[in-house]
Amino acid sequence: MRSTGFEYDVVVAGAGPVGTVLACELRRAGVSVLMLERRAGPDATSRGWAGSMGPLAFEVLDRLGLGEPVLAAEERTLAEYERMFAAWARAAGQDGASPSEPKEHFGGLERIDPARRTSPERRRVRLEQPVLQDLLWRHADELGVVLHREHEVVGVEQDEECVAVTVSTQGRTYRLRTQYLVGCDGTTSTVRGLAGFDFPGTDPSMTGRVAVVELAEDARLTPGVHFTPEGAYVYGLGLNRLTTAEFGSGPPAEDRPLTREEMQDSIRRVSGRPVTLANFTSGIRWTDPARQASEYRRGRVLLCGDAAHMYAPVGGQGLNVGLTDAANLGWKLAAQVHRWAPSGLLDSYRGERHPVAERLLQNTKAQIALIRSDPQSSALRELFDELFELDDVHRLIADMLAGMDVRYPLGSAHPLVGTLIGDAELSVATDDSGATGKTRLATLFDGRGVLVDLRAGSAVSAAAAPWAARVRRTAATAIGPVARTDADALLLRPDGCVAWALPPDAPFHAAQLRTALASWFGEPGTTEEARSADRQGVIHTS
Repeated sequence: MRSTGFEYDVVVAGAGPVGTVLACELRRAGVSVLMLERRAGPDATSRGWAGSMGPLAFEVLDRLGLGEPVLAAEERTLAEYERMFAAWARAAGQDGASPSEPKEHFGGLERIDPARRTSPERRRVRLEQPVLQDLLWRHADELGVVLHREHEVVGVEQDEECVAVTVSTQGRTYRLRTQYLVGCDGTTSTVRGLAGFDFPGTDPSMTGRVAVVELAEDARLTPGVHFTPEGAYVYGLGLNRLTTAEFGSGPPAEDRPLTREEMQDSIRRVSGRPVTLANFTSGIRWTDPARQASEYRRGRVLLCGDAAHMYAPVGGQGLNVGLTDAANLGWKLAAQVHRWAPSGLLDSYRGERHPVAERLLQNTKAQIALIRSDPQSSALRELFDELFELDDVHRLIADMLAGMDVRYPLGSAHPLVGTLIGDAELSVATDDSGATGKTRLATLFDGRGVLVDLRAGSAVSAAAAPWAARVRRTAATAIGPVARTDADALLLRPDGCVAWALPPDAPFHAAQLRTALASWFGEPGTTEEARSADRQGVIHTS
């Protein structure tokens, strides 16, 4: 038991990707974390879900130190995709064919060219969700996150000082006290219901099914998205993944698992062909409700990821939004636990992330409208197909799907402030002697903010010295895409958001930087706290 009287500072309900990333962010910031997962092991149905993540999600993982293992796993995934395509090409009599450059889709229209969006170097990473989840669990374990499986939250009571969580496991219940409880337990969130969050929105209007399958040898489905009078189907986006979408009736009862027979009947209805599924590995149903919690925080209970918002899983946006939710909340909640958070910091989580999810619900509802099989939706698809030829339209939708349009309203006219920065190469010194070296911006994030000083010998780093325990100071001579044409100095929050920027060649006013530092990182720490941070690895460069 900790001296605070709490078993753990924070309890996270749900050990999926969002809950695990949140737990890692908190643990890296020195917060004790317990994850409670109701399942005994990995979700067997997750193999049918996300096969990729958007650039913002990858950048969250890169700042956590997982960039290299994620990219290595992507190489293995892409090799499997190529093997699958080669097998299909042989069966279709197109031996020797090679897959075309991948396009992303909006409403089933495979027209989105990532090269035509803002910052195309910030790309989607292709990785099956079970592989990602395994990487995250191992990283959480290395950080010291405690995970209890087959432990389900069944009761929540809170007052001004703590949350009492009742947990059920293997026929018994127990209670534990924590400073904060975060529900990362998905669209059917128990925490959301127990804590009394409302969840307004629209009901489902269609039934989707997705499964990992193998087709019989005489079955021929061309990879890609296909629209038919009965709905739509997608085959081969990743592993042997088959998806169907049917309209006109509500979803069947979800208390029974999806079977091979049900999936086979669905693809036969939608495709109009006698498709036989030779093997059925796993599968789930999906549908299109659009709901969002009005609040993301009620006292000491918070929601994150799908527990806070529910939407149709189209466009490959789920991990991008969910992991960015976790990164935004993690450092703010850690600051609250450590008692240095400035007023309103924790509530800024809802202020910044709620509009992003609102935008997500809007675009997924629009995509479902495009997928429908009625004549009006077919005409709408034809119109959108033409609109994608316009560069501005193409860029707007491509940026929206990738999260490149996210900018938090931080009250600055500088174009970088409020945006989530991508990775960049820095030319810095490794110590006070001024020796030069190269590193990546993502590697500087260690749970603290980062102040990047592009003015050699300027007073920028000195002005931030009292915050050294909370902000890592780095002087650099170059910063890749964010060159001197954009800014001479940047203050970055732990979630990668640009909190302050010094315009090129503008006079430096220390008071403005200190105001930004105090707004996001509270009043300065003690002198000893700053010296301790220096000893723990703040980079001083020429």
